[in-house]
Amino acid sequence: MKRPGNRRTGLGFTLTEVLIVIGIIAVLAGLLSGVLVRAKGMAHETVEISNLRQLGAAASLYAEEYGSMPLGCTILAEWNAAYKPLCSSPVDPTKVGIANELIAFHARSSNVYENLGVPYRHSYIGFRDLAWTKDRFEKLVVPFPNPGWLVSLSISEPRRDSPTYSENSSGHYFRLMLDGSVQRKTHVNANGLIDGIQTQFRTPAMLFVDVDKEWMQSYGK
Repeated sequence: MKRPGNRRTGLGFTLTEVLIVIGIIAVLAGLLSGVLVRAKGMAHETVEISNLRQLGAAASLYAEEYGSMPLGCTILAEWNAAYKPLCSSPVDPTKVGIANELIAFHARSSNVYENLGVPYRHSYIGFRDLAWTKDRFEKLVVPFPNPGWLVSLSISEPRRDSPTYSENSSGHYFRLMLDGSVQRKTHVNANGLIDGIQTQFRTPAMLFVDVDKEWMQSYGK
């Protein structure tokens, strides 16, 4: 005669089985969340690259129309050469935009209390109201190796000792090149000679120019 206590009745699960299932679900959820985060980041970076390319095309049209090269995306937006949302990076983690934050930070550091930023979200660092003539641009920029234009610090790591992003950030950044392509570059600190003067460079602090292997071969010390 079988004892009733040795026989499982119904379709219930033991506590051990329930815990095993919960553990498996938790592991799968963790793996899936990581995949989703990476997929979201890749999608945002794709939109970022598209933004930069559109700004590059707008800059080329602006240069043809006015005979000068704009030194930032805001001049394109304010002259209706590009939509203002293009000046906002989809991967920029700040509320007002990295460029606006940097402008405000440097203004406070210089005891300048005038708001020199723009009233819309601005992510790409540059000069608001400046443009260089073609002759000046070709003289000061084109001779450098791999000259570029806008920089996006949205995928960079900000300095721990700084309240905002800066040229001293680390990791990677995007550079819009003059040929319209977008390159992913690495922050580099280097020393070099400019007009015989020993100078420290923190990529990408130099407008239009990256401190990379080719630059170091020509100007590094």
